[in-house]
Amino acid sequence: MQFNARGGISILELAIYTPSLLLAGYTCQRHGYSRSSGWIFTLILCLIRIIGACCQLATYSHQSTGLIEAAIILGTFSPRAAFSLPEHIPQLHEPSFIERHR
Repeated sequence: MQFNARGGISILELAIYTPSLLLAGYTCQRHGYSRSSGWIFTLILCLIRIIGACCQLATYSHQSTGLIEAAIILGTFSPRAAFSLPEHIPQLHEPSFIERHR
């Protein structure tokens, strides 16, 4: 697969949210992991963005159905949701895609 701008966005997300995850983890440890403190939600958001970016990058080398579904679902929590699906991710409901992956 050809690496495109969406792959660059995924790398940028990893560069931003990995240090943010460390800071959120440190802050949660200091202030507690209770939902009332609110820091746990920052930690969860960072985890979702990192996993989504990793799934997006993994689709360039391996296009399994589960991986594509995970990239689409986790991509809804990121700025990439404003764009259409990447060109290299096929529509899951297309008969040709379903027949190839049975």
